[in-house]
Amino acid sequence: MTSNKIKGEKKIVGFFSTRGSETVFCDGEACVIAFSKKAMIQYIGHDRPFDQIKDKIKKTTFGEIFRGIQLGAQYALDGKSYEIFFPLAKKARIPNLPIPAQFFAGGKPETGTHLINIHMRPDE
Repeated sequence: MTSNKIKGEKKIVGFFSTRGSETVFCDGEACVIAFSKKAMIQYIGHDRPFDQIKDKIKKTTFGEIFRGIQLGAQYALDGKSYEIFFPLAKKARIPNLPIPAQFFAGGKPETGTHLINIHMRPDE
């Protein structure tokens, strides 16, 4: 991976949610990235009631996610956000990414949502 200027760094990949100043909505230890605000509200609703005052939904860019990955952060992207993320990540040389067509080959899950977990192992 390179740490210089990142191609496509300003491209919006999706949305993340915070509650308060430091609590990010996660799936396990991975920050959830949804393609739309509506999808994020639905994902939060599977875990707990969405609070319009306490829960803030914000856009996130490829560059923000890329830098987070470099620092060891984990992300869980839904299918549509991953389709935006994947080609940019390949250009940035993020290794060992699931290929979208292979990941979604099984179709939609009966319950819940497919989230693709992205992180770097220490040896990468």
